[in-house]
Amino acid sequence: MEKRGQVAMFVIIGIVVLAIVILIGLYMADIIKAPSGVGDVQKQLDVEMRGIEQYVDECVTEETNNAIELLIDGGGVFEPSNVVNYHGKEYRVLCQAMEVGCLSTPVVKGELEKLLDGYLEDQMRKCIVFDNFEVELIQSTFELETSVNDKNVVVDLVYPITVSKGDQKRTIDEFTTVVDIPLGEMVGVVNNILNMEAFGLNFDPLVHGLESMGQDTIIVKKPYPNKIFYINIGSSDYEFSFAIKGADRFA
Repeated sequence: MEKRGQVAMFVIIGIVVLAIVILIGLYMADIIKAPSGVGDVQKQLDVEMRGIEQYVDECVTEETNNAIELLIDGGGVFEPSNVVNYHGKEYRVLCQAMEVGCLSTPVVKGELEKLLDGYLEDQMRKCIVFDNFEVELIQSTFELETSVNDKNVVVDLVYPITVSKGDQKRTIDEFTTVVDIPLGEMVGVVNNILNMEAFGLNFDPLVHGLESMGQDTIIVKKPYPNKIFYINIGSSDYEFSFAIKGADRFA
């Protein structure tokens, strides 16, 4: 009986020790998983903020690409009014033929920027929704400004937001997105064509191709009495198109 009692005692002690070891293991695992200090919380905030920045950048990039495509397809505006029709497509008239040359409507970068600002402001309200992020909006509205450069279009979005965990916070005031479409160079080539045609000089796309070292492609179609221009700069997938109305009437 005495031996059986000793065996039972050892079994009970073993069970108690095993339970203690298990509890200690679980406690240590929780410590490892949980943030151990301010540094871990800051890392989590940094990761969350990078996710927000990527989300906003993807939204701005997609909508800006769409806006530019519509803009250059419309000859520098979203809704062209003075147009000619060619193969079922409307082309904005940027030069109206006269007895000598044509009366041109140059494309102005500042006007393009205003059009992009208005269009993108409307699209951003639909696209940027922070429902999947735990963020605090510092202001309910945002400010947007685009800059048309030779090689790209830059979109600056002022939209202050804060992410926080406990007493730790991360704040970002502005998002900047660079869209690699050479809109400024396109505008330069368009205005060069208009300047030549306005003074009665025929623009030669082959000469321009040589001057650009084969980087630019300009195609001219001549559905009488008009001219249709298609301009592709460098390796861009985007094409600026417009028309000169009545260009060949006095040729």
